[in-house]
Amino acid sequence: MAVSPKGSDGSAKNTTKQIRKWAVGEGLEVSSRGRISAEIEQAFYAAHAKKAQAETASV
Repeated sequence: MAVSPKGSDGSAKNTTKQIRKWAVGEGLEVSSRGRISAEIEQAFYAAHAKKAQAETASV
């Protein structure tokens, strides 16, 4: 599933949940509430961009 940065379509809450879940799975420290650090957001999007590139390359 492709994940894009927060938009005005109401997906920000779902994206935040995805980022928190990913960060916990990666062993990163992230609070259950409040703002997610820019570093964690950047790492999340970078990891998903690499995954999307790998999936595209294998097709």
